[in-house]
Parts: sequence; structure tokens; C-alpha cells
Amino acid sequence: RNSIQLFKLKSETLIGGGCNEACHEDYITIIEVYSSGREKRIGVYCALSAPGPFISSYGVNAVKILFETDQSRQASGFSASYNFIISTTLVEDCEQNITNSVNGLITSPQFPNPYNPKRQVCNWYITVEPRNKILLYFESFLIEGEMS
Repeated sequence: RNSIQLFKLKSETLIGGGCNEACHEDYITIIEVYSSGREKRIGVYCALSAPGPFISSYGVNAVKILFETDQSRQASGFSASYNFIISTTLVEDCEQNITNSVNGLITSPQFPNPYNPKRQVCNWYITVEPRNKILLYFESFLIEGEMS
């Protein structure tokens, strides 16, 4: 694997944020840009909540953050800090490519025991044949964190 950098964004404040595709006034949009030029929209944020910590995916070499406003009311705006994280600092023992399996199970590291407290980024890539869909059902979901 090539050494790549990941992008981490943490919103300090966001007045005018929550992921909401129906944002009509002021909002920000976060988009990942892959080295191939392909773009993937992560979310649209407005109103009362911030996007929360965001770490770009592997293969992403840029992140676009678009801030759009309308002509009505104004608020304080937002501030966000960012870091570049060398991928070699991440634990990479929890990645898996799953292709054309009929079914399967993915779990966090050490499940059902608590996962390791050190920083981890786990990626599972599930790929199916054209015209098929993926149903992802979380049987258990007990992770740390809260909505901002």
C-alpha cells in the first residue's frame, strides 16, 4: 500500500449544521475527492448541529468544503480545525474487501469484547454484481460518542 495521508476535520463551532439533504438556507457540504477525480458527497449540514469529527477515506487526496448562504438572516458562521494524518499511524488490521458474497458478518475489532482504546480506522469494502443491492443490518451497536 502506498503511504497516503488522511484528512481529519473537527468542527469547533457551527452555527447554522446537522446532516440534512433538505437544507435550504445557509449550509456547508463536505465532499471527498479521490485521486481519480471522482467525488463523493459526505453530507450537507445546516441548522443546529455540526458534522462532528470526520476522517477522509483511503484513496481520497482532497476534501472540498462548500459554504453556501442565502440572502436572508446571518449567523456567526463556523470554525473548523483540520489535521493531516499519515496513514502509517493508523491501525490497519481491520480492513477487508468482500466481493460477491451471498452474506457475511463484519464486526469491530475484538467484538463482543471492548475494542482497543487506541486510534483505529477500519474499512470494509462490500462489492456486489450490477443490479444487486447490499442490505446492511446492525445487530449490535454499542460505540462511544454522542451527537454534537
